[in-house]
Amino acid sequence: MMISVASQVSGRLLIPTTTKFNLNMKSFHPPSARDFTLPQPPFPTALTTCLGLLIASEASAFYAGSAGFKVLASLCFLIAGVSTASARLDLLSWTALTDPENRFTVGIVLGLVFSVVGDVLLIPSRANYIQLPQSSDSESKKGKGKKKKGSRPQNQTHSTPDSESPSFKAGMLAFALAHISYTLAFLSTTTLFPTTASPSPPTEIRWGDFGMTLTFGALLTDWLGLLKPELVYGAWFDVPKKMKPLVAVYVAVIVVMVATATATDTGYQRIAGAWLFMISDLFVAANAFGVKEDEESQDKATERRGRGRPEWKSASIGWVAYYAAQMLLAGCI
Repeated sequence: MMISVASQVSGRLLIPTTTKFNLNMKSFHPPSARDFTLPQPPFPTALTTCLGLLIASEASAFYAGSAGFKVLASLCFLIAGVSTASARLDLLSWTALTDPENRFTVGIVLGLVFSVVGDVLLIPSRANYIQLPQSSDSESKKGKGKKKKGSRPQNQTHSTPDSESPSFKAGMLAFALAHISYTLAFLSTTTLFPTTASPSPPTEIRWGDFGMTLTFGALLTDWLGLLKPELVYGAWFDVPKKMKPLVAVYVAVIVVMVATATATDTGYQRIAGAWLFMISDLFVAANAFGVKEDEESQDKATERRGRGRPEWKSASIGWVAYYAAQMLLAGCI
């Protein structure tokens, strides 16, 4: 706020005659389509097409289509990001890749690369593709008719075996590296890493937004029961004990990424991309570790072919959020 005062001095008395107020404040406006930038055609259209075919494959339990179109959709956002980045720097030059002025671009591209690797690793095996959720080992050892505090109700079952496979763990690691890459990219435009390529002046981190986002993430994790030591009746998730350390690290990494995007973005694109990414991860977690009702016996699982893969509708919502997030992040380059 600037105040200009024209005054007259009469003896020792200061008499203001004209007062002018000039408010120099940036007015808030809700996000609109103009606040978001997508990669150049044909990548958004190609990704949308592959995503539609992926959902159609899941709806008909077509394994080859599900795996193939998932990879193609992921390659769309990767190629889109690489294409945009290559117009700004030589991606084959080590000097360009290590130039501090290119930290943001390189960080986003690395995030896209690790994401594609994670997508491939998280493709379920053909044997488990149309299987219904399996009961956990602890459930089978307790026997029927026995209930203990914190034990799983008999009509609830654990996730598919793929959620504990080496491929799934490697996929989680790849996505954790993607989130770390995005986080470093967001920080590269702040006062922590000022360069000539940073905004002028570099963006100040809004620590209040950062703290509130971390708090929200912690409360959400607790409410969903992702890291509870024991399963309680009505819980949303039941993460196997041996998977809890890995899941805890992953949750911390993605919450920090979302908090960093929220606290550093001067617009809306990073924020939207980061939050959509976290939302999509909730659907992945629900499919992998969610407590589900055992509505059919496993010997009927093969009858589902042609009637849709279990949980395909909820998974489709997660994919829409995920691919929208990646396109928004690729558009930040």
